[in-house]
Amino acid sequence: MSQKQIYENFVELFDDNDLVKMKALLYKSKWILDKFYIPYQIVTKGEATIFSDLDCLLNSALPFRLISKASVQSEKAKESIDLFNKGFMYSKLYTELPTRPNNNTFYVEVDFRKLKKEYYKQLVASFFYCLDLRDDISPYKSSDIRSTFRQAIIGNENEAVIILPKKKLDHNSFEISGFTKIYIYNDVTEKEEIMLKKIANTLNLQMVPVHV
Repeated sequence: MSQKQIYENFVELFDDNDLVKMKALLYKSKWILDKFYIPYQIVTKGEATIFSDLDCLLNSALPFRLISKASVQSEKAKESIDLFNKGFMYSKLYTELPTRPNNNTFYVEVDFRKLKKEYYKQLVASFFYCLDLRDDISPYKSSDIRSTFRQAIIGNENEAVIILPKKKLDHNSFEISGFTKIYIYNDVTEKEEIMLKKIANTLNLQMVPVHV
């Protein structure tokens, strides 16, 4: 499946024609049915009204985030991000275990093939493979949902996102089934290691040591 096909599906999913939208949804209906690696942070910085990543994990939930404007230059893109953050949040997934951006990050494997039907129905249309759109300008108005979501799906080929309206989230989390493994890195502190292993035991997750 090429980047072009993924982008065309993304565009058609929001087409005004219901038949086009349904065809696009059917085309991507099995994309989410795979294993993915979800990044969690040991220490989460954020508002008091959101759950920490560890709280999300203990609740067998995906952590959702707002889009940062820190590295965005275009005013149109910033406007789209503001519109996204007003009504939506996203959760990042990886098709392969990636290199950590820092030692505050660890990964949890989730097998979405184990999703309960109720979760699948809620997430299937909200799952998007990422696209390399960093240097492109959206052909749609900043208020168009395709421009708004575009900022969340920018990424590499091994990345994907789930985008959900805030009203469907429990603060910044969404509970699902299918958690299978937790990857524990050997450079975490003793206290952090004990805490992660306790979480793994509580959730009955396989612990996978990673040497860095």
